[in-house]
Amino acid sequence: SDVAKVPRAVCMISNTTAIAEAWARLDHKFDL
Repeated sequence: SDVAKVPRAVCMISNTTAIAEAWARLDHKFDL
């Protein structure tokens, strides 16, 4: 079951970075 946890952690990390990039673009677009 430990093997299944690794891809899930990688997926969560990549999702977090994608969300952070999206917020950075929104901030830049709207000058928040």
